Amino acid sequence: MSYRRRRLREYDVRRMHIQFRNIWGQGLSRASQIISDLKAKGWNVDEDLYFSGQAEREARELESEGYLVQKQPIMKWGDEEIYLLAYKPGPNPPAQPQTPPKQQRKEEPQRTVDPEANFRRIFWGKREPRGEYLGDGIIISPDKVMAFVSSDSTDRIANNAEEAIRDASAGHGVVEELDYQTLLEHQRNGMKYVTVMLNNKPYGYNIDKVKKAIRVFRLERSKTQHAKAYISDQTLEGVMVVTDGSGNKVLIAPVLDPDLTLSASL
Repeated sequence: MSYRRRRLREYDVRRMHIQFRNIWGQGLSRASQIISDLKAKGWNVDEDLYFSGQAEREARELESEGYLVQKQPIMKWGDEEIYLLAYKPGPNPPAQPQTPPKQQRKEEPQRTVDPEANFRRIFWGKREPRGEYLGDGIIISPDKVMAFVSSDSTDRIANNAEEAIRDASAGHGVVEELDYQTLLEHQRNGMKYVTVMLNNKPYGYNIDKVKKAIRVFRLERSKTQHAKAYISDQTLEGVMVVTDGSGNKVLIAPVLDPDLTLSASL
């Protein structure tokens, strides 16, 4: 390749990066105004950004829980639309299917949970995480706030997560049962965070992210959605370690100064 052609190619790449930054910056400014407007009208807003496929899956999940949902387009890059999701409780709870009287429903065999596949589906959809989001048995969410840690990972993060569980279990931190329906109730009451006190300082965890962590461990067709949270005051600086006891874990970074008026106790 000639020097001139190489320089032109480098210029094209830089121009594409500049164009993307401009579009992204304008989109974030627009998103901020849309979020303010929606909140003023009583909508909750998941401030994560979603590609169209992810937005559709999250919207279906929220609608199945009885919420009204808006998908707000924020920006477009190439052929891909990027959305915000807004939601609020619907006027009526979702109808529960009725079992016909005197009719025994045949139970389908329940598949074994695959938490790694669930984490990929929830956070990455059909996209493959890039190298910087992958490690030895580790997958990091696109916003780098959450991570999946497999039971056979030998990464330092996996060792720290195990240590955090031991510390919290020994009384150096907090151990709590997580219940999906309780988190839903907190959200319906206008709460955005669940909080714990560590060394007299509140640590908050975004309720949407805790719900997603629980969903990572959900069995197919199972209505029971529980997991356990461990938060150590000695290891991982307050990171929440969520597990179902299988050895697989989801880590959630804390919000160090949550708005306590929008917080519920974990």
